[in-house]
Amino acid sequence: MIDAGPNKKYDFYNLQETNFVTTSETQYAVIIGGIKSMNAEIITNIFSRVQKKSIYDSARQIANCWGIISEKLGKKEAAELEDALNREGISAKAVPANIIVKLPAPSAVNKLDIRKGSLTLFIEGYKDQKVFWDKIAFLAAAKIERSETTTTVKKEGPGTGTKILRMGIMMTTGLPIGTGKTKEVKKTEHKTDVDYYIDIVLEEPFIYLRIDINNFDFTCLKEDIRHNIYGNFRALITKLDEMAVEAKRNQGAEFYINPNSIKQPVYSSLSDLNRECRWLTTVNVLKRKNLF
Repeated sequence: MIDAGPNKKYDFYNLQETNFVTTSETQYAVIIGGIKSMNAEIITNIFSRVQKKSIYDSARQIANCWGIISEKLGKKEAAELEDALNREGISAKAVPANIIVKLPAPSAVNKLDIRKGSLTLFIEGYKDQKVFWDKIAFLAAAKIERSETTTTVKKEGPGTGTKILRMGIMMTTGLPIGTGKTKEVKKTEHKTDVDYYIDIVLEEPFIYLRIDINNFDFTCLKEDIRHNIYGNFRALITKLDEMAVEAKRNQGAEFYINPNSIKQPVYSSLSDLNRECRWLTTVNVLKRKNLF
C-alpha cells in the first residue's frame, strides 16, 4: 500500500519519496497492476466478499471499473482489498485516490508520418510534432458502437383498391360511407454505427492524443493500406506497436494485435477509454518508480 509522508506536498514524478499529503478524510483507490491481471470473475468474487456486496452489484462495478476498482475507499478497507487480491494472484495496489493521473483532454491527430527513428504527429490546431518512439508510454485501441433508435409517425389513408370498392358501394346503395379514414402508422428503425479509436500517451509531460479512424489519413501505412476501415484500424495499431517497442498496450490494443490473447473488451463510450488510459498511465509511472 502506498501511504503518505507527513506534511509534504504531492508531486507525481517524485513518488519514490511518497511525498504527498493524506489526512483522516483521504479516500483511497485500489488499482490493478496491468491488463494481464484483469480477471473480472476472480476480482468480482473477491470484491463481493471483502466489501460484503452482492455478486450482482460487484460484477456491475467491476465490469465498469477499467482497472480502478474504487476511488472512494477508506484506508483500512483499501488495504484489506489489496491484500485479498494479491493473495489470490491478482496484482493490486491501494493508493490515495488523488494520485491517479488526470489526463488532459485528448488532442485530435488526423495524420502521421511513420519513420524508423521517429513519428511525426499532425495535430489538429497545432504545429506538427516529431517524437521519438521511446517517448510513447502506451498505445490504446477501442471499438465503440453507437446505437440509435428513431420512431416516425406518418398518416396513411386507405389504399386505391379500398377507395374504389367503397365508392362502388356508395354509388350502388346511395349510402354516404365515404372513402375511409386516415390512420397514424408508427415506424421504428434501429441503427448501429461503429467507431474505432487509437490513443497515444506520451509521458513527462503527459500528452494525450487521439486518432478517430473515421477522420484519419491512412497514407502513412503505404503498402500496408487496406480497403476498409477495420482493416486499416488493425494495420495502424499493429504498425505503431511494432515501432514503439517500449510502449504498453491497453486491453483493446492487446486484443486487436493478438486476438487470441484476451477476451474482446467492450467499450460503451469514450469515458471507458479515458478511464482505462488514466489507470494504465498511473500504473506505468508507479512501476517506473518501483512502487508497484
